[in-house]
Formats: sequence, structure tokens, C-alpha cells
Amino acid sequence: MKKTFSCFLLVAVAAACVLAQEPGKATSAKAVQRLGRAPVNHDVLQVRLPRPQVSRLPNGLTLVIVPQHKLPTVNLALWIKSGAFDDPREMPGLAKFTAEMLREGTVRRSSTQIAAAVDELGAVLAPTAAFGSSHTEILASGLTRNLDQLLELFSDLVIHPSFPRDELEKYKARQLAELEQERSRPDFLARERLYRALYRDFPAAVVAPTPASVKAVTTEELRRFHDDHYAPGNAILGVAGDVDPKQIATLLARYFGGWK
Repeated sequence: MKKTFSCFLLVAVAAACVLAQEPGKATSAKAVQRLGRAPVNHDVLQVRLPRPQVSRLPNGLTLVIVPQHKLPTVNLALWIKSGAFDDPREMPGLAKFTAEMLREGTVRRSSTQIAAAVDELGAVLAPTAAFGSSHTEILASGLTRNLDQLLELFSDLVIHPSFPRDELEKYKARQLAELEQERSRPDFLARERLYRALYRDFPAAVVAPTPASVKAVTTEELRRFHDDHYAPGNAILGVAGDVDPKQIATLLARYFGGWK
């Protein structure tokens, strides 16, 4: 059995050598040019990025629209060009508090109604103003067929927040609990010391609110920060997804054109 297998293997190797050497095409090893790199398909290297359509509403809001029709979804990203770097020195976290309280009530909707509307649309709505950042970001996404309702809800949160006192007290209680948990983690304490050593008096040195700033924040403080920074001339609204540029431009003008 072993002899038969050995003979078969020798025949196979010999046949491969014969097939590989075509008459008249033998190449000397000295003639091989070594380029020192792998062969690359140049078509793969051609990057084709979608070209955004940029426009501006009469109130100053910059719109950036990128149609992408692979999936029946749409993504919205509103950048307010003010964030944690604009926190008052005695009130670290004010930008974060303002952004996260947007979901807790508007002139037209309560916190419960906002949560129910988001769930009903199967959408995502996430406002944030991260420490170490110069901007506030409000993200939303959902199905294209729900775009009208999503934009109505999205614009309501941005333009008409009410910062209700009862929801603010609940929010402050959650923040104090989260802060206490964070300060029990060695990695958080190490990052806090490191950033303080690196940035000193620059706002990037602040990585979290203080218990004092959480307890001191009021509805009036949140409303003042919103009025000072949440303005169309201080914002960029990006839209990407399965949308028609003309149709989405009309919808954005309807829901954000009245923003003063």
C-alpha cells in the first residue's frame, strides 16, 4: 500500500513539472525582476466618495445632504458648534446637561410622549455633548417612510425644549448616582489625573461634572445655554440615506426654516 502511494506521488510530481515547463518558455531566475511589492488591482484603489449637496436656509442653517439608496433608512446629524468647551468654569457639564435634557420634554410633548414616539417610529434619537469636545451632537435615524414624523419630532426637541423641573430633578438624581459609580473606578480616576496634568487650565482637562455642578444646575441655566448656543447660524445639519435631495430639502425648510 505504501509503495503504491509513493509511486502515485512521484508520477503526480513529474506530471506537474512537465506541464509547468512549456517548450520555448523557460525563464531564468536571473531574468526575474523583483519589484518588492505585491501585485495590486488599480481599480480597487479608485475611491469614489459620494459628493454631498451643501446649501443654506435663509435663517443660516447649513444643510449637507448625501443620498445613499442601498437601504430604506435615513440618518440625521445636527452639530451645534458649541459644547463642553463652552461650559462656565463653575458649572462643568452644562452643555451635557442641556443636550441630554432635550429628550425630557418640549413645549408640545412630555418625556413619556417623546419616548413613546421614538419607539413607535422604531427610531434612534441621541443627543450628546461629550467632555473634551467643542460641539454638541444630536443624532437621529429611522426608516425613510417615517421621515416626515421623524423630522417633526427631531425639530421639536431641538427648537422647543421645555426643561421641565420635575424631569430635571430625576435627571440630577441619575447623574449623581452615575458620577459616584464612575469615581469608584480606577481607570476613571487615572484619566482624570492624566487630563488635568496634560491640559491644566484648558477645558479639555475636565472629564466629568462635579457633584456641586449637578446639584446647582437649574431649568433657567439650561434654557439660557440653549438660547445662547442653539441657533441655526451656529449649526450644521447633515442628512444621509435613502432620500431625494429636493424632497428632503423641502422637508428641512418646513421643519427648521422657522428656527430663529
